[in-house]
Amino acid sequence: MPTVWWRDAEPGRGLAVDFRPHSHHWQVMRQVRASDTESGTLPLGDAQILFAMTSWGDGIFAVQVDRDAAGHLLAVRITLAEG
Repeated sequence: MPTVWWRDAEPGRGLAVDFRPHSHHWQVMRQVRASDTESGTLPLGDAQILFAMTSWGDGIFAVQVDRDAAGHLLAVRITLAEG
């Protein structure tokens, strides 16, 4: 019997389990769940990664970077929907 039988036996029942406390996903999701902004950061190699929850769901979103004349980062813009 598939492992989803318990969930499907009663409408509205759900279960989420994550057994990987060592993973980057688990580490950032701990911050997201505790944050008023539903966001978190983590180091990954030489980068600092920002993770933010949105109501837009999974997808690929356009990202633009604005820099000054010297090439320094001024802003990062993410387009969630065309409009």
